[in-house]
Amino acid sequence: MKAFVTLLLCSSILAAKAEDQIQIVRHGTNVTERPSAALITNLVELVRSCLYPNYFPVGSATWQKFERSDSFVLVTFAAPSKVKVKIVDGDWENRKFKIKESKEEVIDQILVPLPDAAPGLANIFVRSGTNFLSLSKWDPKTLGMVGCEPALQLGSRSYYKALADIKRADK
Repeated sequence: MKAFVTLLLCSSILAAKAEDQIQIVRHGTNVTERPSAALITNLVELVRSCLYPNYFPVGSATWQKFERSDSFVLVTFAAPSKVKVKIVDGDWENRKFKIKESKEEVIDQILVPLPDAAPGLANIFVRSGTNFLSLSKWDPKTLGMVGCEPALQLGSRSYYKALADIKRADK
């Protein structure tokens, strides 16, 4: 019994030091290519770049739908991560809006659907325990940084290639 408790304690310590995990699925198949070290950073920046008129709770059914889709990237943090989000208010049709407030969210996971074509990505989802949020209005340059990731296999898609070209032009 003592050995079991010791083993359980050691397993807990190892689990607490685990790295963030990334699951990439393209066309219904898990991608085994190892993503770059910058991918998680770029995905967090993508979440930070969102403007949130679409900052609203969604149910676990919506999350599960995209988690079962044929193309997505899912980041699971080893420890909850704090991300500052911008809540905006305004007239979106005439592109007149302002940041109403910034709010720090603690999140466990980021789920980004990866459709092959435009209009393509409409929402990014974040999760904290049993709370799910849908985010939108991301910065195209930041999505371009994500789109440059070879493991995501998006470079040949014209929509993502155009975004990646914006990112490259800024260098």
